[in-house]
Amino acid sequence: MSYYTYYLYKYLVSSRQAERITDPNTELGTKCRKLLQSEKIKEIVIKSMLGSNVSKSRYPSFKVNTCNDALFSITYVPNNNSSSEFEHLPPIVRIIQDSIDETAMADLVYYSTRLYEQYKTLPLFVVIPMKGFTCDKIKSEFGSDISIQKNGFKVHEAKSCLLWALHLYVFTWESIAAYIHQSPMDRMVALICCIVQSEPLSESQCQDPTIKMLLKLLE
Repeated sequence: MSYYTYYLYKYLVSSRQAERITDPNTELGTKCRKLLQSEKIKEIVIKSMLGSNVSKSRYPSFKVNTCNDALFSITYVPNNNSSSEFEHLPPIVRIIQDSIDETAMADLVYYSTRLYEQYKTLPLFVVIPMKGFTCDKIKSEFGSDISIQKNGFKVHEAKSCLLWALHLYVFTWESIAAYIHQSPMDRMVALICCIVQSEPLSESQCQDPTIKMLLKLLE
C-alpha cells in the first residue's frame, strides 16, 4: 500500500475520531498567529520556497486553516488571474505544530485534497514542528534537508508526497543546525530558528537583522 493510500485510509477510519484539535488561543498559538499573518513573513516564505522572482503580491490574501494539532495554520492564496509566467502558482500552506506523527501526516493528506478541490492545483506545504518527528520512520520519509548556497536557500524536499502535494517541506532544528551561526543568517533559517529553537539565542544571533525583526513581531 502506498503512503498516500495508507495515510488517507488511516485518517478516514481512525485519526480524527478523537478530534485532537489544539487550542490556537494559547499564548504560543497567539505568537504563531502573529508570525504567519505578517506580510514580512509571507515575503520570506514565498521567496524562499518559490524563488526571489516571485512577488508576495501574487499572494494577495490568506485563509486561516483548522488543522488537527496545529498551533496555527494559514494558507497563502495565489492570484492566478495574472498573465505572467507564474500563471499557476500553488496555494502555500504554512503550519506550526508541536510534533509530526502519523495523525499529523494523515491530516496533511486530507487537507491537501480539500485544497485541490477548491483551487484545482496541488498545494505546497511548509511545516515547522517545534519538537520534530515522533519516530525515525516518519522522519526518514518526510524530513527536509536544506543547504545555503550563493543563490540563497535550497531545500531537498520529502520524497513521499507524490500525488497528494506539489511539495512538502518539513523543517526541524536538525534541518537548520548547521546554518544558525552564519552572519547574516538566511531569512528562512532565521524564521525556522525563531520557532523551533532548542537553546537560547546567542548575543550575536540576537543582533541578526532577521532575528531582530522576528523578535519584534513576537512582542
